[in-house]
Order: sequence, then structure tokens, then C-alpha cells
Amino acid sequence: MAIHDSLQANVHAIQAAPLGLPPLITEWPTDLFDQQQLNKLHRDWVAAGQRWPKLPLLLQQLNLESAWRGINHDIHRLEGSFAWQFQNYHVHPWQIPNKFGTKFLDHATSNIMLAYDNLGRSSWEKFCNHDTDGFDVDTNNFEQLSGRVEITLSRPMMWTRPENYSNWCALHKLPEVGSNMRIGNFDDDVKTLTTLRHLFVRNQNEPSNTICFAL
Repeated sequence: MAIHDSLQANVHAIQAAPLGLPPLITEWPTDLFDQQQLNKLHRDWVAAGQRWPKLPLLLQQLNLESAWRGINHDIHRLEGSFAWQFQNYHVHPWQIPNKFGTKFLDHATSNIMLAYDNLGRSSWEKFCNHDTDGFDVDTNNFEQLSGRVEITLSRPMMWTRPENYSNWCALHKLPEVGSNMRIGNFDDDVKTLTTLRHLFVRNQNEPSNTICFAL
């Protein structure tokens, strides 16, 4: 079952609970892709548990504890699920030489990024995987650009280069290359976020869904 459908089913199960339950949720959501409504549902869920500590015992008797706990679990799963990959090939990776070099690479994230799809490992990947062998054999720092694009609706993060990564690169005489090639962001607005969630989820089920970029 899709995460959205699972959350919807759990919400409906609690809404349809027999009379006698305390008012657990002050206002039930009408659009589960609306982050503001998800935030309110989550606050109400937490507040209900704080206000009625014995609520799980009552829900157990009504066979509703799983649905109630599922609401919180599905909210977090749904929030992290809005991510996709688009590529212009089916089997054989499409690549061109990277004429931009590595100066545009960093550790920040964006809504739209060019995926690392190279033969080998970047300095960052070698660091993350404790790979200290064969630097001259399989180190590849975005020497080619691929036809694979990653899109996420999670909020962009302006991470900086970890100090231990810089120290590791200095020790092994490797260039301090960033992990991500950012392309761009959508409007950082919660209302735009709702629209984008509906748009991408609807289009992911279309038999022909394409997306174009110009760099």
C-alpha cells in the first residue's frame, strides 16, 4: 500500500472509532500532501498522548492501537518519500565530459541535483566507505556528467564540508571535492510544496513522463 493511502486508511479508522473516545484530533486533514495540515495532525497526535497517557490501553481494547500509532509513523514516512530520479537512458549510461570541473561541487543539497553516475568513486565516497586503496585506479570526481537527475522536495540544506573529510583528503593527498552537483531549487514556500507534491505524484504514474533542463 502506498504511504499516502496507508496514512489515509489509518486516519479514517480513528475517525470512524465508536463514540466514547476523547477528542484526539482537533481538526482532521483534508489534504495529506499539505505540509501545514500534516504539521497540525502531528501536533495533535503528540498532544493527545501527553494529555491521556492511558490512551494506548483504550485503543488496544478497540483494536485501534495499530491505526493510531500508524498515523505518526506514516506522517514521517510520507514527508521523506517525495524523491525521484529521471534519466535519459534505459540501460547504457549517457555521459559527456564535465567541462565545468569540480568547482561547482559542494556538500549542500538542492531540490534538483545531477546524480553521480561515474565509473569509480569520488573522493567523498572513498572517505565515507573507508576506501584508502587504489586512489589512482578508481577515483573519479565527476569527470563525466550523466543523464540522470535527482529531484527531491525535501528542504534544501546548506551543509558545509566536514572537517574530518578535509583532514582525510590532506592525509591521502586527494582533492577536497564536494559530494553534490546542485542544479536549482523550487520556491521555498509551503503552499508551492503542496502543489509540487500533487504534480510529481500524479505524473509518476503517467506512462510517458518527461522533464527537461537547460544548463
